[in-house]
Amino acid sequence: MIDSKRVIAIVPARSGSKGIAGKNLKKINDIPLLAYPIIAAKKSKYVDKIIFSSDCDIMCEIAKSYGAEVPFIRPKELASDSAVRSDVIFHALNYVKENYVEKYDILVFLEPTSPLTSELDINRALEFFISDKCVSLVSISESPTHHPEYAIELDSSSNIIKPFMKDSFKDLAINRQSLIPVYFFDGSLYISGILEFYNYKEFYHEQTKGIQLDALKSLEIDEPLDLLIAEMILKK
Repeated sequence: MIDSKRVIAIVPARSGSKGIAGKNLKKINDIPLLAYPIIAAKKSKYVDKIIFSSDCDIMCEIAKSYGAEVPFIRPKELASDSAVRSDVIFHALNYVKENYVEKYDILVFLEPTSPLTSELDINRALEFFISDKCVSLVSISESPTHHPEYAIELDSSSNIIKPFMKDSFKDLAINRQSLIPVYFFDGSLYISGILEFYNYKEFYHEQTKGIQLDALKSLEIDEPLDLLIAEMILKK
C-alpha cells in the first residue's frame, strides 16, 4: 500500500514463445525467468498482491512457489500470438474484482522478459507515480547510440542509402551533444490507476508519463544471447 492506495501486481507468462522455446521457464542463475518479476514484487514495500496469469500448469506451480497467487488458468484465446496485452490484464483485474473482497487502486504490470527490474525500481516508480499525480507511468531509457537523427533508408534495388529525416547527409547534426535527447519504452515496468486503465484501456495515452531507469534495465530477453547477458549482469 502507498498513500492509502492498494497496489496489485500482475505478472503474465504464456507457454508459447517464438524467439526462445519455453522462454519463461529458462533459468538465469538457477532462477526461472518467470520468477524474477514475482521476486521483485514480493520484495517491494508497496505491492499488496501478486497475480500470475498463465495458460501453463507448470509455470503456475513455479509461480506459486515464489509467492504469487494463481487463482485461474488463463484462457487459451488469451495466450495466443495474437492476444492483446490489455485483454490479458482485464481478464485478471475482472477476476480479482469479482472474486476478492479487497479492492485495489493501482496496477503494476511486470513481464518476465525484463528480469533486471528490481524491487527498488518498483518502489521508486510507485513513489513517483504518487508524488507526480500520475494517471499512467511507463519506464523509459535514453537512446544515445540510435538517435533518429542518424536513421537512414536503404534503396533495395541500388543499395544506396539516404537520411530518413533529412534531405542530405550534409544536413545531419555532427555534434551529438547538440541533439535533443530521445527515449524508448524499455518494458521494465508499467503502472496505472486501475480506474484509469479501464477508461483508457492501455498504459500509453496522452496522460502517460515516463520514468527513466538505469540503462541496464532496458535489456529484454528475446534471444538466447540475452539470457547470457542477463546472467552476467545479475551475477555482478
